[in-house]
Amino acid sequence: MLDWSVLRVILNIHREGSMVKASRLLKTSQPTLSRQLAKAEQDLGVKLFERRHGKLVATEAGQAVSYHGQKIERQLQGLEDTLRSIDNEMSGLIRISAPAQLLPYSLGDVLVEFQQTYPDITLDVRVSDEMADFASGEIDVGSGLIKLDPEPDGCQFYHRQEVA
Repeated sequence: MLDWSVLRVILNIHREGSMVKASRLLKTSQPTLSRQLAKAEQDLGVKLFERRHGKLVATEAGQAVSYHGQKIERQLQGLEDTLRSIDNEMSGLIRISAPAQLLPYSLGDVLVEFQQTYPDITLDVRVSDEMADFASGEIDVGSGLIKLDPEPDGCQFYHRQEVA
């Protein structure tokens, strides 16, 4: 199985058509890249490049490895972009459903603190005593009260339940 460092070597050799140019991009020596390529070809049991007119040209196997390697590279770049955006700039919309009874108490304070901590996130708070319908996709976070069995003396106790 290829690891990412070897796959990067193959991708750069394929793009540049030259071991020397690929080594400059990867900031490593040409002999190191040659050894890594030779080991990858040995491990895979196929030749990845042929020398033609002074250039390295991908074989059919080399083209297949490069094609899939580019897909992996795009996925890794997407992951890095996502993590960078989460870490640096959280933004977007969060839709919250909560009963009116919770807003004057702790939920209101939590929402204010959250908004101060993440000013680029828009909170859409919907006040409703009905249970949120998450399946519809209209709510991201819900908080509600559920009714427990009535006590023998006719009193009813309520319990806060958060659903995420």
